[in-house]
Amino acid sequence: MSFIGKTASVFGIVGLSALATLGVVESAEAAGVRLGSDYFQTTDGTFFDFGGNIGKIDFEGNPLGTFQGNNVGLADTIVERKDDVALDVGDSGMTNIEVVALSLKSVNSVSVNSVVYDIFVDLTEGKKSTGTMTINHEYEDTKPMQGTFSSSFDVFFTAMFKPVGGGDAIPCPVETCDFKKSFTASGEWTHKFKGLTKVESPPATDQAANVHLNPQAGFDDFFVIGQVTHDADDGTHVVLPPAPEPLTILGSATALGFGACFKKQSSKNRNKKDVS
Repeated sequence: MSFIGKTASVFGIVGLSALATLGVVESAEAAGVRLGSDYFQTTDGTFFDFGGNIGKIDFEGNPLGTFQGNNVGLADTIVERKDDVALDVGDSGMTNIEVVALSLKSVNSVSVNSVVYDIFVDLTEGKKSTGTMTINHEYEDTKPMQGTFSSSFDVFFTAMFKPVGGGDAIPCPVETCDFKKSFTASGEWTHKFKGLTKVESPPATDQAANVHLNPQAGFDDFFVIGQVTHDADDGTHVVLPPAPEPLTILGSATALGFGACFKKQSSKNRNKKDVS
């Protein structure tokens, strides 16, 4: 073999070794989760049992619209993950969490002493709803799902009974309208953006963001996949990443319709030119 051939062979071997080494480094690279906020929309199956003559009440989301100056769309529940979680694939880690927004409304009105009320639920002022989340990173970033999570947390919430015909909320018609409930939840997550509520921010330390624009080595964002059920002893809160708003869906459908018509007309024009 000539000197050139031998040199090429050596470079080939070195190149393959380098690629193999790079592959090993990449697969071992940390796949941590940076702090941020998870935005949710309440869905079917959410209820709370007040007991007494009121009993079980079904709830739906009462969209926040904006929160702390950010457009959060149809989101009615916000959970902050307080800590960066350093992970490799196959690892588990824990972060502190806090429910910082909760806005619900009864699906149906309720009659109390011959007056009809809607029931609204919000977090109790002056009390923090906190807990912890364990994040399991089970799969490489090439998979649709990176892993699973589980959480447990306490929620302090207040129920307000507001007359359907207008007027001030009444004094609580049950023993108390200020509640503390312990919830547990579990689900799946991914590093890839899910949902329609996007709060972007350059700083990797921005707590309100769910999309951080300046990557931090070894860390990426966290997004819940699909439905999550928050379970308590006498209530259930079912949430999803927020869906598109109706106007957004209509706008997209209209745009697609115009696109199809434009494409069809362009095709007709080309055919006319070909004929002529």
